[in-house]
Amino acid sequence: MNVGGRFITFEGMDGSGKSTQLERVAEYLSAQAIPIVKTREPGGTKIGQDIRALLTEERDAPLSVFSEALLIFAARQAHVHSIIKPSLDAGSWVLCDRFIDSTYAYQFFDTGLDIELFAHLCKISVGSIIPNRTYIFDVDPTVAEDRRLKRQTNFGDEDPAEAYRNYDRIRQGFRDAYANDKARCILLDADLDENEICSAIFSDLEALYKIDSTPKNRG
Repeated sequence: MNVGGRFITFEGMDGSGKSTQLERVAEYLSAQAIPIVKTREPGGTKIGQDIRALLTEERDAPLSVFSEALLIFAARQAHVHSIIKPSLDAGSWVLCDRFIDSTYAYQFFDTGLDIELFAHLCKISVGSIIPNRTYIFDVDPTVAEDRRLKRQTNFGDEDPAEAYRNYDRIRQGFRDAYANDKARCILLDADLDENEICSAIFSDLEALYKIDSTPKNRG
């Protein structure tokens, strides 16, 4: 990896604010003349977009969690080798909306799938390309749902009570991912004001990578 390349991931449930903060970090880094590449999972490549569509399309019977995981790892392998690694090698900072921690929280934490399988699939699909820093946005499911409703989205046909139970599990999955790798991950209270969260991320990046942003306006 080029010494200038950094891999920053943004993790959390839908409605946690992770995508908004990714955009703000991108603007911040660009203002410091740092080359950036924005991407997301599943996605980032044509194969990834096709798999994303497959995962979200309506079907008579849902995919099993194991099938979902295999599709996501297939998309990730293509994403890492065609987008993420070349960008890092070129010295760019890669900002990715979801990565391995989302797969852990959604498909592996407390679902019955073997965690050793998760580690094995990670090794195959990403190799040594592990994020330098991961921001995990911790949000109450009811707050996340309120934000989704404001965007005119919801749980679809899923029973809301069941959906909230599922999202409680996912929230715990993200917290577990943080607990397992506190050197890489930062757990952020996504219920806080957007500017307050943004300021905390900027401060962390400045301390971690010695970025001088004194003349920049964080508001």
